[in-house]
Amino acid sequence: AKIVEVQALREGINAEAICEYQKKILFVPNMLKDEQAKVEIVQENDKYAYGRVLTITKASNLRISPKCPYYYNCGVCTIGHTTIENEATIKNEILKEAFHKYAFPLKRLEPINQSLNEYHYRNKVVLPIRFIDNKNYFGLLKPRTNHFHQIDTCIIQDETINETLSIIIKALDDFHINGLNIKQNEGIVSFVVVRCAYFTRQTQVTFILVKDCDLAPIVNRLKAQCKSLVSISKVINTKTDSKMLFNESETLVYGEPYITEILDNYNFRLFPSSFFQLNTPVALNIYNKIVQIVQPLKAKIAIDAYSGVGTIGIFLAKVVDKIYSIDSEQANFLANKKNLLINDIKNIKLINKDFLLGYKEVKQEAIDLIVLDPPRTGLGLEVATLLLESKIPYLIYLSCNPATLAKDLKILNKFYELTNISTFNMFPHTPHIETLCLLKRVNSFTK
Repeated sequence: AKIVEVQALREGINAEAICEYQKKILFVPNMLKDEQAKVEIVQENDKYAYGRVLTITKASNLRISPKCPYYYNCGVCTIGHTTIENEATIKNEILKEAFHKYAFPLKRLEPINQSLNEYHYRNKVVLPIRFIDNKNYFGLLKPRTNHFHQIDTCIIQDETINETLSIIIKALDDFHINGLNIKQNEGIVSFVVVRCAYFTRQTQVTFILVKDCDLAPIVNRLKAQCKSLVSISKVINTKTDSKMLFNESETLVYGEPYITEILDNYNFRLFPSSFFQLNTPVALNIYNKIVQIVQPLKAKIAIDAYSGVGTIGIFLAKVVDKIYSIDSEQANFLANKKNLLINDIKNIKLINKDFLLGYKEVKQEAIDLIVLDPPRTGLGLEVATLLLESKIPYLIYLSCNPATLAKDLKILNKFYELTNISTFNMFPHTPHIETLCLLKRVNSFTK
């Protein structure tokens, strides 16, 4: 193995240290800016190299000991080795760097809006189940490998989720319903999905199975020991990766097909496959911020694009006369439909189509505003080009990926000026940051 001593020049987009090694960029997790360390080179090519810290030889005064016992093996949290205040600085620097690289320099960026909870904030988890040495474990795949790392708890998951997972793992062992044994190509349970509503405390469990089995013993155990349990479902899926877990085989096993969350005075039905922001108090802060931004615009007609279960549209219904809610996912469409009904919202029309197709249905209307909350892949060239051609006065863009946000805004910058930008620490101790932008249409505006 190659062992070198390097200094961290800055933090990269995943909060790893950027170092220099033989005129290559060397990425090293768990280092802070200006720190020095002995590093083992674990992978390299002609342009880049990846390393792991062996010893910190010069530590930053902002370094702390991570609270998580799995921190150096898990890979989900990558900024747990510094203070939450420095984490906020790093995340804003990540955003600035993305804009500098892909779009244009940000003139001014306010301090990040911190999460109400530094730990136990995550309201949903999707974890693989493995059967190893005659015992079931849940865990995660170690970064840059396929190595399964077993864990017993997680400090960023809701504590009710941790308790529910412990009940499930013991029940799987007791009733001999096993997770996957990859080497032997055996097992039944590939993943468990657990969601706990932050305000109502209702809990939902979904078992992803490679083949059907009788879950009655586990259901009875959960009913007896998990007092917040409202819903249990199962999905038969022979694919053992986590990209597309849900399909039409989803079946209710116990209770209601959904759980209910309450934000302000609004009720939201959440089905197993429904998209819902993972840090509920931060999401609520963002939705109220969007209302605060939109209200002075006096928008008459708006589009809620990539609308999910309808949270943003429902919050905006009190300040916009008419809203078109567009989402391609059937599960989101059905949940949104129920949410409009239970909240008695009558000024939102649902369109269950891809955004490009849905927009064609309404483009003849005098649309004042589009709210965009796309997946991590961003808008892409086709959607960004359509928006340039639309001449809509205002866009609001909520992003969880600084790189794709910056790339999209570089395109939109031809006719849209970035007039407001706010950042939110949706996922403390991870490199992820949520960014909210207001864009105003101008005749010609390329920086």
